[in-house]
Amino acid sequence: RFILYPSRILYGLLSPAAALNFEITLHLFLGGVGSVLLARRLGVSGAGRAVAGLSYTLSGLSISITNHLGRLIAYSWVPWILLAFHIGLCERGRNSWRWRSAAPVLFMIQWLTGTAEVLVTTAVMSIGGVFVVRGRDSRSGGATLLGFWLVALGVGMAAIQIVPAAEMVYRSDRAMYARNGTTTEWSVHPLRFPELVVPGYCGPIDVVHPEQHYWGAGLIDHRFPLILSIYLGVSVVFLAVVGWMRSGSDSMWSSLRALFATLIGGAVLMACGKYLPIIGSFWSAIPGLSVFRFPVKALLVVGLPLALLAGRGVDIWLGDDNRAAQRIGLAALAASVLPLATAGWVFLGQSVPMLDLIFPERGEMAAEGLPGQLLQVSMILAALALVGLASSRARGKILTSLVVLIVAADLIVAAVPVLAMAPRQLLEVTPPLAVDIRNHLSVGRLFRDVDAEDSEIPYAENRAWVRSDWRLQRLAYSAAATFLVPMVFNLDIADLADRRMARLERATGELDWDGRMKLFQAAAVEVVLTQEASSVPGLEVIGAYFDAGNPPLFLN
Repeated sequence: RFILYPSRILYGLLSPAAALNFEITLHLFLGGVGSVLLARRLGVSGAGRAVAGLSYTLSGLSISITNHLGRLIAYSWVPWILLAFHIGLCERGRNSWRWRSAAPVLFMIQWLTGTAEVLVTTAVMSIGGVFVVRGRDSRSGGATLLGFWLVALGVGMAAIQIVPAAEMVYRSDRAMYARNGTTTEWSVHPLRFPELVVPGYCGPIDVVHPEQHYWGAGLIDHRFPLILSIYLGVSVVFLAVVGWMRSGSDSMWSSLRALFATLIGGAVLMACGKYLPIIGSFWSAIPGLSVFRFPVKALLVVGLPLALLAGRGVDIWLGDDNRAAQRIGLAALAASVLPLATAGWVFLGQSVPMLDLIFPERGEMAAEGLPGQLLQVSMILAALALVGLASSRARGKILTSLVVLIVAADLIVAAVPVLAMAPRQLLEVTPPLAVDIRNHLSVGRLFRDVDAEDSEIPYAENRAWVRSDWRLQRLAYSAAATFLVPMVFNLDIADLADRRMARLERATGELDWDGRMKLFQAAAVEVVLTQEASSVPGLEVIGAYFDAGNPPLFLN
C-alpha cells in the first residue's frame, strides 16, 4: 500500500530483517524528535520536552503499531506536520514561510503511507490547532483557510498514491462493511479502559497461544486485540492531568488544553464504537466511514495531545511553587494507594467472583497475573510522589532528571512484553514447502486451502514468533506469495481484493471438490495445498508434510 514511500528503498539495499528493523527504529525516533520540537515551540522546558518525546515514542500505542508498519510511519509524521502548521501559520518569524512551504510536502509524505484514519485526524488536529491558537487574532479566519489549502495541496501532491488506492477500495469489499456490521469490530469495551493506566491489564501477548493466556479475550472481538496494548503510561497520564488542570492562567495553553481535551475525549468515545449505541450507529450509518474500520484505532489521536500535556505538567509541577509541588506529590502518593490496595485484594483471593464478571470464565487466571501489574503502577506513582515531596529540599536538574527517568522506566518496562522479538531467519529463510511448490509450478498458480480450526502448534519456546514461524513453514493464508509463489483464491485478510475476486474466493470455501475443480481449471491452478487427501479426478498427491498433533498437508 505504500510502495512509493521513500524508506521502501531500504529493502533493495539491505536484508529484509535489517531493513524492517531500521525502518521501525527510524520512525519511532522521528516521531519522538518531532514531539520534542513541537513541545519546545509551545514553551515547554527541557525535561518536559523529554517527557513529551518519550511518551509519544514509547507508549503502548506506538509500540503496538510497529506491527502495522504503514500506520507507524504515518503516526511518526503527525508532530512534524503540526509543528509546520504552528510555525508557518501561528508565528510571525523569518522562517514562517519555509515551514508553510514544508507543510504540504510533509502531508504528501504522510499520505504516501495510505493510512486513511491517521491522515484525516492529522488534518483535523493541524487545522484545529491553528484555529485555537489564532482564535483571538483578527486574521485567524485567513490562517485557518490557508491551512485548508495547504492540506488540499498535500493531498494533490500525493494523488499518485491516493487515486489508485481509492479505486482499489471502491472495487473491494470494504464498502460492504457498513451493511454487515464488521466496521465496528475491535471496538474498545468499557471494561478494557483500565489498561490505559495498567500495563498488561488483559493478559500476556508474547506467547504462542495468546488466546489461552489472554484473560481479557472475552472483552475483544476475535478474542485478541488489533492494537496489542493501549497502555499510555500511568506516569504520563498523571503528569498530563497536572498539565491540563493548571494551564488555565496561560492564554495559549488555556486554548490548547480545551482542544486537547476535546480530541482525547472524542477519541475515547469513538473508540468505544458498538458499545455506545450512538457512536456505533455513527460508524455504521455515515457513507464512506467504513474505510475507517475498527474503532480502536481512534485511540491513536490521544498520543500527541497527551504527550504535550505531560510535558507541560512537568514544567508546572517542578516550577517555583514548592507548596503546589508538594500538594501534587501528595496527590500522587494518594493515587498510589488504590492500585496497591487492589493488588492486595486480588492476591488474597477475594476478587475472583468480581474478576469473573470483568473477564468471563477467566477470573482465576487474571487473579494470578494482575497483582504484579498493579504493584508496578503503585511503584511508579509512589516514585513520582517522592519527587514531589522532595521538591522543597532539592531543586533543578536532579528532580527533573528523576521525573524523566521514572517516565522512561514506566514506558520501557511496559513496552518490552509488547515489542515481541523474532530470529532473523524468520524473514530471511525460504520454507522448504515454498521451494517444493515452486519446483512443481510451471506457469500456473497455487491454491492454498484453509487449515482446520483445531490445528495445534508444536513449540519448544513459548514466544509469539513461534506461531508466525509455524504459519510461514505451512504457508498459511497468503504466506506463499511472500516467497514469490503465484496464488489465486487466497484468503483476503485486508478485504482489498476486487469484489468479484472476493466472491470467487468465498465460493471456494462453499463448493465441493468437483465445483472447485472447475474454478481451478479456469484460473490455471496447478498445485493445491490442503489438509484433505482428496480423491477427486484430476488431483493426485505429490507430497505430504506432517506436524506433530496436526493433520498432514497434502500437495496435490
